[in-house]
Amino acid sequence: MATFLLIISAICFIAAWGIHIIAKSLSRSNVGFYCPYMNVPLMCAVPWISGFGLAVIPETIVFDLAWYWVFLINIPITLILGFLCANIILRRFATGKGAGWDIIVSIIIGLITMTIGLLLN
Repeated sequence: MATFLLIISAICFIAAWGIHIIAKSLSRSNVGFYCPYMNVPLMCAVPWISGFGLAVIPETIVFDLAWYWVFLINIPITLILGFLCANIILRRFATGKGAGWDIIVSIIIGLITMTIGLLLN
């Protein structure tokens, strides 16, 4: 059960990065699409930290490898899985309140499942 929760948390962290990249590309191509969180550089860094940094913590525990190897393996996983998970989440679970809110929800779900997974581990 702990392994399952840790994998779900890594997927949520990676999906937050994917939602950010999709929102960024939509805001560039569609003039009517506006994401207010992108005006703050710190808020734009949160999905990058989530996708490439926070996702390494549960992956390190699940795969039992050194964190630097998991970080290097996580880069292509995030690039591939980020768009796939983001599309699934945005089609099925989007809140309708904007991409910034969906990123926050994804990170919070990832933190909760990671905490429960670490406590069960």
